[in-house]
Amino acid sequence: MELAVTLAGTSSFLSNPSSIAHAHPALHDLQYSRQAGELNDVLVFMVPSASDPAVKQEVVQVLQGLEGIIRVDELVPRRRAKRDEF
Repeated sequence: MELAVTLAGTSSFLSNPSSIAHAHPALHDLQYSRQAGELNDVLVFMVPSASDPAVKQEVVQVLQGLEGIIRVDELVPRRRAKRDEF
């Protein structure tokens, strides 16, 4: 599962994104992946152990409760639609 985490401009996690994994025991598998495009305040994290819906929900709730985190969205892979071919 991939999560897009939007941080406040003053969040301490901006300078060290990996430190989010140490903020709570439920986040121990959280891995920093990359910045979301050109957005400096949106970071993408991977959660390899989130196949169980209860674990997934707990991780999202813990992230939303951390100071400095504004929003958490699950990234869902989608296939691009083909254009009509004539």
